[in-house]
Amino acid sequence: MRQPWLDGLGGAAPCADTAEVEAFHRRLGGLAAVLDLLGANDVHSDNLIAAGAAPVVVDLECLFGLPAASPALDRLEATPALLTTGLLPFLVPLPGGIWRNMGCLGPVLPAATVPDNGWCHIGTDWIRRATVAVPVEDPCRPVLDGQEVDVTPWVPALVDGHDAAMEVLIAHRDALTAEDGPLAFTGALCRHVALPTESYRRLLVRLAEPDLADAPEAPAAQAARIAHRPPQPGIDAGLWPGLLAAEARALARLDVPAFRFDPADGRLGEADGSPIGRLDPPPRARIIAKARALSDGDRRRAGGMLGQVLAPVRPAAADYQGLAAHLVATALPRRDGGIDWIRPHERPPIAWRPAGHGLYHGSPGIALALAQAGRLAGRPDWLDAARAALLPLRRFIADPGADNALTAFGPGYADGLGGMIAGLVWAAELLDDPALIDDASRLARTADPDDSTASLPFDLHDGLAGLVVALAFLHSRAPSAALARRLLRQADRLTAMATTDGDALIWQPARGPVLAGLAHGQSGMAVALAAAGAVTDTPALIDAARRALTAEDRLFDPARANWPSPDRGHRPATAWCHGAAGIALARLALLNLAPDIFADRRAELDMALATTAGAPSSGAGDLCCGDAGRRIILIRAGRTVPERLCGPPVLWSDAPPLAAPDPCLFKGLAGLCHADALAHGGPQASCFLLPFG
Repeated sequence: MRQPWLDGLGGAAPCADTAEVEAFHRRLGGLAAVLDLLGANDVHSDNLIAAGAAPVVVDLECLFGLPAASPALDRLEATPALLTTGLLPFLVPLPGGIWRNMGCLGPVLPAATVPDNGWCHIGTDWIRRATVAVPVEDPCRPVLDGQEVDVTPWVPALVDGHDAAMEVLIAHRDALTAEDGPLAFTGALCRHVALPTESYRRLLVRLAEPDLADAPEAPAAQAARIAHRPPQPGIDAGLWPGLLAAEARALARLDVPAFRFDPADGRLGEADGSPIGRLDPPPRARIIAKARALSDGDRRRAGGMLGQVLAPVRPAAADYQGLAAHLVATALPRRDGGIDWIRPHERPPIAWRPAGHGLYHGSPGIALALAQAGRLAGRPDWLDAARAALLPLRRFIADPGADNALTAFGPGYADGLGGMIAGLVWAAELLDDPALIDDASRLARTADPDDSTASLPFDLHDGLAGLVVALAFLHSRAPSAALARRLLRQADRLTAMATTDGDALIWQPARGPVLAGLAHGQSGMAVALAAAGAVTDTPALIDAARRALTAEDRLFDPARANWPSPDRGHRPATAWCHGAAGIALARLALLNLAPDIFADRRAELDMALATTAGAPSSGAGDLCCGDAGRRIILIRAGRTVPERLCGPPVLWSDAPPLAAPDPCLFKGLAGLCHADALAHGGPQASCFLLPFG
């Protein structure tokens, strides 16, 4: 919403003609390069004014942003500050199917209102507080002939301006980084945002309500409530309690907590100068090192991100070869010699970030799709791209900082260690590179259980079952006594997370009912334990898998020949994640692992496959929740795929107002590539939905 103090700056001004529109975007591209270098992180739609041909930043206090992770994770993620400045689209869904873009760049959206605290019945005896709708006014977008300008046709000018500024920064890096140069910031203080100002404002409004205004203990109680959040990246554990104490003091005096730091020496304090501690290393030292290391590769990477986010290109063809070619063409170069991709993150608010390094959303999953397509089509360049996509993860595994991988990523099969390990095992086979097995083994050694794993989730998607099945997969390809011990420890820990109910083992979620299904339910635990038992010859674990299925049997709905979805009130899902399709894949895996023990599940497999083939299209096209996953499972089982599951693919990323294709494996283009490759390669081709499946 509009800030009143903007009026004193003269406000936004329209562009006189298209030449000014072009000049605006060139200047904004150059500004983006400078803000990227300086680690700016609060230049959102309220903090930039389009004043004719000039983009004017009106709030520059949030520079020298702190690192988002440890040095090793920072190197792995390679996220330019450009993505977190606030300039790029940040899409927030509002009631009624309306979206608000809180970024400075992006599509022109319909007018929106946002809820705020206000009053109703003003001037009467019935006046009271109420939630009111406030129009959104973003002065950040250029206006021509009374209309906001869509950025899409001006993206080339934006990227040109960015590239020109980067070339200047690279050419003059010595002058920039000199002791008395422009980056000295002598005596300047920057702001550290511990919590968004809007969150503090709403909390203070709540403290002013009648039921809390006369309660002396209310500010301390509210401060304690928000103090349970984990320490922010860049604030070490020693500083965090002091920052929270300062936050509580500000709230007690009904003030917005504000924190300042000196970028040169790292001194962190309250707005009134009261000290909290020192940031280590000092933020300026990190920015100086970044400036000295700037390269033409950084220019191409950031410019490529701008283009892909603001003017996304769709694949020219939907077959596996067209999709693989698109994925290679949209890969972004990295400083470490690898490649990765940028993707919209589907959990609102929608922002754009590097794909990451898990199997489900990340570069390893995309690498597997490229490797499979490359082998099938005889394309060594696609195989090379797959190797380059795996390089950042391989470098991370060799980094001493990878010892915290379990804490950083979690154990699961989706975006955790389980998926990373399984992905490396598959890649070793597809790329004929045994060194990838060594990398998987090295990563597995970081996954020993300790007291901290007591709080880990248990499911296949996010939890310990995902790690157990991956360790078993690795052991099936590269057995070792040490790996077997590690696998058995994790499998025993997974079993200990269950409760016993007669002959059934039940994994009870913290909230909600016991779940059937592969990704989050009993089938996932059954496959993990059966895999561990089969590869280590441990009958007790295979029996535990059998008991997991006993619990799932109780959830079966014979009238629908399916298992209920988590909502339990609607038609059961039929997908990899929930319902008959994933359960069919789980039964395939169990029959591969221990055919005699699970022989009585064959009829159940046939029924689950019939449901998978007969259910209507989900309307989604992806591997996780959509028809592509169902097609793959039917192909793996040697069944015919119905025509209705082969329609034009629809991805979640087609729905938001800026429809940038998601490149990832389980929710995006790489998954469609994998599904079509399996249709050409047949049941013997590798299936990345589940080891042993």
